[in-house]
Formats: sequence, C-alpha cells, structure tokens
Amino acid sequence: MKRRSCLGGLWSFADCTLLLPMGDRLGLLGFSYKNIVFCAERCYFSIIAGLFDGTLTLVSRQRTARKDEVTFAHRKEHIMQINKHGSFYIRNGWPTKIIDTMDAQTQSSYIFSPSNELLAVDQIGVGRVMVKALRYWAAVLGITEETKNQQGILHSLTDLGRLIAQYDPYCQRTGTLWLLHRNLARDLEEATAWSWAFNLYSAKSFTKDEFVAAFYSYIQTNGGKYAKSAMEKEFDCFKNTYVSDKAFDLDKVLDEDTVPFFAPLRLLEYAGGGRFEKRRIAPKDIPIKIFYYCILSDNADHLRTNNQINVDTLFEGVNQVGKYMNLSYSSLLELLQYLENKKWISLVNNFGNRYIDISLNCAAQLLDDYYREIEG
Repeated sequence: MKRRSCLGGLWSFADCTLLLPMGDRLGLLGFSYKNIVFCAERCYFSIIAGLFDGTLTLVSRQRTARKDEVTFAHRKEHIMQINKHGSFYIRNGWPTKIIDTMDAQTQSSYIFSPSNELLAVDQIGVGRVMVKALRYWAAVLGITEETKNQQGILHSLTDLGRLIAQYDPYCQRTGTLWLLHRNLARDLEEATAWSWAFNLYSAKSFTKDEFVAAFYSYIQTNGGKYAKSAMEKEFDCFKNTYVSDKAFDLDKVLDEDTVPFFAPLRLLEYAGGGRFEKRRIAPKDIPIKIFYYCILSDNADHLRTNNQINVDTLFEGVNQVGKYMNLSYSSLLELLQYLENKKWISLVNNFGNRYIDISLNCAAQLLDDYYREIEG
C-alpha cells in the first residue's frame, strides 16, 4: 500500500522508505539539516527511518539511464572519525605483526584489550600508542573484525585476513595491497579522510594546504567538530600511507618504515614543490581476479535482485572501482573487455547506455583462486 505524501514524496509502509524528488542532477558536496545528512553528487536521496532506534540514515541513489542504483553506504550524522590511528600511518610489516598476534587455532586474540596493553607492548615489540594504532589498522584494513565481550576486546581474522595469513603474510602480492586499500577507501566512518579523498575529492593535483582546506570544509559542512590542525595531521597520515615527499630508491632502501605501505600501488605521486598528484592506474597493474572480485563485492546487495550493473556506476559511483582504483574510463572498459573475453561478463552497449551482464558471480571463489594460484 503506497500513499502520496504532502512533500510530494512516496511513502511505502512495507519498507518504511520516504523518497523525496530533489531534481535530476544535483551538484552538492554536502549539507546537513538537523539530524539528516546529505552528501553525494548528482544523486536522488532516500531517507530510511530506523524502526528500532528512531535514527535516520542516508542512502544516495546514483541516477543512471536505466534506473537508480544504490552506490553509497548508509550514513549517520557525526560518524566521521579523525586521528584514531594516533598519527601513526600503516607501516610495512604491521599486517604481519597483527597476524602473528592471533592464536594459531582460533585465529583470534584478546591482545588489543586495554587490560592486555602491557602484554601487547612486550609481545608485539612496539610502544603503547602504537599498539592502539595497530588495533585501528587491523580493523580498518579488514584484516580482523572486532567484537567486545566480558573477557575484553576480541580480534578475529576475517576471511581475507585468513587468506593473507596463509598465503601472503608479508603482503607482497599486489592483489593483497589492492584489497586492503579497497577496504580503507570504502570506510567512511572509520577512515573518513581516505574515503573522502578517493570518492568525493575531485582534485587530481593538490598541495597539503589545498587538501586540508577542502577536507576541513567537508567535515564542517557535515557536522564534524574538529580543529583544522587535526585535518593537517590527518593529511600527513593519509599521504604517508601512499607516497613520500622524500626521494628514495625503492630497490635500495633498507628501513621498512621509510617506504609507505601502499607505495607499490602508485596511486599518489609526489610531483615536487609540495604538490601531489593522483595517478591513473593502468589495467596491467590490477590483477584481473581482484578487479572482478571488487566489482562483485561492491555490488553484492544490488546483484541479489539484478544481474546488470551500469558501466557509469562502476566508473563514477561512490565506493566503486573507478573511484578508489583511480581508473580512466578507457582503462575501465579495457578491464571489462578482458572480463568479457574470459566469459565472466557480457558487455552491452544499448544505444549509448553501457552496462555489464554478470555471467559468473562467485566472489569468494575468485579470491580463493587468486591466493592459491602459483605465480610465475
């Protein structure tokens, strides 16, 4: 049963969704009104009322030629997190340290519980503040998942964490780096700066001051209460996960902490003069099984009821491969054509409206096959 509301929206008693028509093409960076948060580009919005806790969350719907597709995660006001890493960016070797703290049989550990802080310092070999940073990076990268019980804080390896522990504990495979970067760049709540930088910040070249000013504006617009100095520290941590503003030879460097963890992906480059650039990624730099796994996982909810995904969604949708892998449209099409050659998808062009038809939907198997295959 559906009724037209006085706002001109459509209220459905079945799913408690209020759809508000807000124009065909919106160019909003974001704004907030009371306890409702809006942030998307060229989107329709639906506000979903919480049935149990009375909260409101936002889902933005990317407009396509065929239909509106959900492309952004649920959001609540004041969920943005800054400096939970304590200004310690992820180091090479830290995922290995995290994995080594897990019990071999249960693949879990209470090592990050506050009551075990001194034990963690002794066992892991880092300071107390770094232990807290390790706890943050373990969860935000998707290596572990955190639960709380009477014994304390339990960290358990995720499915990805178990595969990394078994096949790539030193994170030497490019696919591992892409998967960990994906988890980071898609986590708006816990890694706000990373999610914003790859999904919402349109600048391809920027200085620290430019990045900080834009990020500070975004935080303030969306109800965040942080000092601008916190944005500067956040930029430093963000930058140091991908690129250094110091010249060095990757093949000759001796100190593992000197090299940014995600440097091999070359998503960011230092252009000199205090300027940084987002680098377009070539198709050859992305393992094809990892690329397809990301598409299937990013759109898992959508694919439960629809076997097609619009190519424009993959290219410019928030939390989609085109955004967090920094792909050009031609590179995206090249990768999709490769998937079509493997008969995993069909690439359809319907009067200029390109979409893919999923033929093989087995994300977990793709990931397992990637880690099991013998690299030449």
